[in-house]
Formats: sequence, structure tokens, C-alpha cells
Amino acid sequence: MERGHSMEFVGNYNDIEISVTAWKDNKTVIMASTFAVEKPLGKVMRYDKKIKNRVEITRPHVIEEYNKNMGGVDLLDSIIARYKILMKSKKWYMRIFFSFVRYSYCKCMVTVQDSGN
Repeated sequence: MERGHSMEFVGNYNDIEISVTAWKDNKTVIMASTFAVEKPLGKVMRYDKKIKNRVEITRPHVIEEYNKNMGGVDLLDSIIARYKILMKSKKWYMRIFFSFVRYSYCKCMVTVQDSGN
């Protein structure tokens, strides 16, 4: 699949229509939704390494809705994955302690970003 290309599969489970959309950005993103579908396609700007410039690619509506409403646990998990603190320890309680420190730090980052400062 080329960058910006998307595919949608729609199925029913217990009389509930489920739309599964696969979209190729830097990596393939797969979303399942009961309320948002692929259409209408939106436009988004991305940097292309080959031509070393920003290009416009298409983005499905379900991805746009997810990004608009993402918050809480999704945002915190994203920040923790991006800014991982490597602390190795054989003691289980030290791992738990540093996990709490990491979550607290990332939650503070989210709070500061939300406050606008």
C-alpha cells in the first residue's frame, strides 16, 4: 500500500455494523469503529523524505475523528512510549516505583500542555 492509501471493510456482528479501516501513513494504521467510516476523505500534510518537502495525502474520516477526540489514556500511553525512561533493576519494587515516577512525569506534561502554558 502506498502512503495515503486506505481500505475499508464493513461487517455485522450482533446486528451492529463495524467498519475496519486500514490507512498507510509512515506505518499502517488499523482502526475499527461502529460510528465513523472511511468517507469523507480529508487531506493532511506530511513530510516526504524522498523529495524533502511536505506533501498532501488523503486521510480517512475515522482517523481524523480519533485524532480529534484522543485524550486521557491514549495520549498518556503515546507520551510514555515516546519518552521512555530506561531504568533497569532486579528488584520488582524499584520497577514499580520508577513506573509511578514515569507516569507522574508524563501526566504532568499532559496537564501543562492542556493548560496552555
